[in-house]
Amino acid sequence: MIHPFSYRHEPEIVGDILPRVLDGGSVHPIGKVARWLRMKRIEVPWNVVQVLENCQSGAEVLFALPFSRRPGCYVSGLNQFATESYTLTLQAPIGPYYADFLLEGHNLSIVVEVDGSHWHTSEKQRANDEARNAYMRSAGYTVVRFPARIATYWTDDCWKWLHLNNPPKKNKARSAA
Repeated sequence: MIHPFSYRHEPEIVGDILPRVLDGGSVHPIGKVARWLRMKRIEVPWNVVQVLENCQSGAEVLFALPFSRRPGCYVSGLNQFATESYTLTLQAPIGPYYADFLLEGHNLSIVVEVDGSHWHTSEKQRANDEARNAYMRSAGYTVVRFPARIATYWTDDCWKWLHLNNPPKKNKARSAA
């Protein structure tokens, strides 16, 4: 597992950033995401908001938003954004688990998990996370975990880190031709 930033015990900041956007309740989450984006005057096409509905936390919404705004990015499924080179799947099923994000392209398969400190600091949850990591690594994925605070406040840096530390690999079949 690659852990780009040290994990500190810190309060869950999703509530500060995205108040109750994806909290349970009787209102469907897509209405909450759409209202929050409108309140922040963030213009997002409706089909993008529908994909963002798949996010399980506000930090995940904020992490996925920059990818959806990349040049040439389009909605390619109910839970998927794509560009010419990459595909970002939200809540991607991998065996018995669901990865927060699955980034694929250029011979890369990276699972990105956005961990809120509230849910990922107990010993039991850390053991569950390690089991998930082991399963996903054995399935051939690189696993990267970002704390919610980092993924929320420094989203662009997280995307740059993913790109710099996982450069596109040349396809041997293409280079031989």
